[in-house]
Amino acid sequence: MAKPCLVYLSAAFLLLTVATSLAPPYSNSSLYHTFLHCLTQHTNSSTQLSNIVFAPTDPSFPTVLQNHVRNARFNNSQIRKPLLIVTPLQESHVQGAVICAKTANVILKIRSGGHDYEGISYVSKEPFIILDMFNLRTITVDITNDVAVVQTGATLGEIYYRIWEKSKVHGFPAGVCPTVGVGGTISAGGYGNMLRKYGLSVDNVIDAQIVDVKGNLLNRKSMGEDLFWGIRGGGGASFGVVLSFTIKLVSVPETVTVFRVEKTLETNVTATDLVVQWQQVAPTTDDRLFMRLLLEPVTSNVVKGGQTIRASVLALFLGGADEVVSILEKEFPLLGLKKENCIEVSWIDSVLWWKDGQSLKNGDKPETLLDRNLNSADFLKRKSDYVQKAISKDELEGIFKTMIELGNIGFAFNPYGGKMGEIPADATPFPHRKGNLFKVQYFVTWHDPSPDAAQKFMNEARRLYNYMTPFVSKNPRSAFLAYRDLDIGVNNFGNNSFEEGEVYGTKYFNDNFDRLVNIKTKVDPDNFFRNEQSIPVRPSKAFQVCPTVGVGGHFCGGGYGNMMRKYGLSIDHSIDAQIVDVKEDFGQNATDLVVQWQKVAPHTDERLFMRLELHPVNSNVGGKHETIRAEVVTLFLGGADELVSLLEKEFPILGLNKDNCIEMSWIESALWWASFRNGTHPNALLNRKLNSAKFLKRSDYVKTPISQDELEWIWKRMI
Repeated sequence: MAKPCLVYLSAAFLLLTVATSLAPPYSNSSLYHTFLHCLTQHTNSSTQLSNIVFAPTDPSFPTVLQNHVRNARFNNSQIRKPLLIVTPLQESHVQGAVICAKTANVILKIRSGGHDYEGISYVSKEPFIILDMFNLRTITVDITNDVAVVQTGATLGEIYYRIWEKSKVHGFPAGVCPTVGVGGTISAGGYGNMLRKYGLSVDNVIDAQIVDVKGNLLNRKSMGEDLFWGIRGGGGASFGVVLSFTIKLVSVPETVTVFRVEKTLETNVTATDLVVQWQQVAPTTDDRLFMRLLLEPVTSNVVKGGQTIRASVLALFLGGADEVVSILEKEFPLLGLKKENCIEVSWIDSVLWWKDGQSLKNGDKPETLLDRNLNSADFLKRKSDYVQKAISKDELEGIFKTMIELGNIGFAFNPYGGKMGEIPADATPFPHRKGNLFKVQYFVTWHDPSPDAAQKFMNEARRLYNYMTPFVSKNPRSAFLAYRDLDIGVNNFGNNSFEEGEVYGTKYFNDNFDRLVNIKTKVDPDNFFRNEQSIPVRPSKAFQVCPTVGVGGHFCGGGYGNMMRKYGLSIDHSIDAQIVDVKEDFGQNATDLVVQWQKVAPHTDERLFMRLELHPVNSNVGGKHETIRAEVVTLFLGGADELVSLLEKEFPILGLNKDNCIEMSWIESALWWASFRNGTHPNALLNRKLNSAKFLKRSDYVKTPISQDELEWIWKRMI
């Protein structure tokens, strides 16, 4: 008797993507050798690649991992460690790392400086590889053209120092912590003490380089304006690996002024009165003046063993002391600023002062900005809010009472206005512009490593955050991406990935979230670049081939699926049935594409099923309005080469090439059509997802092709 023949059915899908391979799980040892071999194949490098890839068995692995851990909450033995750490030295190393991680079906976490408050650049619930960018830190300053090219492994301190080396009257608007990595801070917006004069860091970025999901190295021109828009405030790690930013330098005077003035609830001018007036002045004063307000519970000088609230105003003024004193005597008399409170310094020395108020007294030099302060971290929790209406004196007194009861949690109020009110909310993904008085940072830091201590301090932050609900922005309650906070939502990358992403995405990006999703879906449709709060891809929910549909209703309705052109409906394959009788009554231009699709899809090879999905989406051209997106989603019972050859002749306007196709087994195709991410085990099809969706669907049949004019009429009504 002849042996049975095992035939593997191949399905090629029409998608603008290349899927991640469904590789089996690796041991650390086998992954190391497999990854290194792959990297050799995909890297044009004379470097000994084993020197840039670290496995957990490597003696240097713990040091490399911990050097850029900036939150001690994520530096313990219970935290999952990466399978590998890759420390690229050149661009091709990054390109190869993306290709090889994708081939291995292991997610890639991208770390620049490690300051992500929730550690998501070096922590994951899934097996992962860290791409640690710290070696890619070249900074090229061109004073003649007022620009600099900065690799994303550099720190802000290194940028400031390299600018200062070339010019004493140039600077860059970014954060006040010099060890923050460029990649993370700029791609999240880039907030600093010159934003009222010059805006955010991203408002001063004119070009970038990124490695996309296919390993291509792209600049602004080749990536396109959509993706360039997305990585300037939308979180670069959702879209690829940003290698560098080209930034515009800004002018700073030879002399600037810094000062710090403090009040408490126990001083003649109380902290409460100070904050009331600060809210009126800080967002509206001269745009050269930035006044941060710190509010902290401290030991009382009046009540033994008691606490009070200290309010500290820390300021940078792009000008001299006499001028800022004159301004604030008129606008902010309760501050009581005197010239002796002020320090006139160069801009680079102001950077040192903001890093450490004692730095100038200690004789610190600009070279200290090059110190990365490796492997040093406190335990911390941060949260954020936006205030759009001034908080009253009575409300402040209630807030201060709560802070004293909690005992440790503090605030940083960062004023807006000036340039921030002039830039449209959709100019970059960062939306928090006009209409916001100030941004709130909640901060609590501790040193006790015990889990009980962590729970205590994190609960303080959450309780104060809850108390602040009436006083902050609403619908959505906005948050700042660079102050990462997993309390506001986490993505588990299951079937509800888009809905989970929408929860935190609308808080971080407001109305810009939808455009970010469109960009993500276009450039990384398989969601390879993902983290706990990355931009999700957009599912085609209305048209999923859904594994949770009940057999009874589906078959009785005919049983429509993506192989019906080859094999007919489900009922065409039913040979018997049982029934209970209860005896009761109960791109091309989308228009051109659709015109040609109607001619081809019903008549082409019966092994080919081409579903056409039509959605109103935000336009990427000409401001805020909608357009129609046409997507062709396909199953072909055969290989990619044959499919491409077929559609080159029959459906040329589609422009299909082999790079758009994914070859896989039939069961993998069922998972893909159900919107499971690549690598999902088939047992996911057994999950019924009870009480998990809301939708409305209707149906019709078309017998005569719809004309171009009729389609355009339909589009108008859809929009």
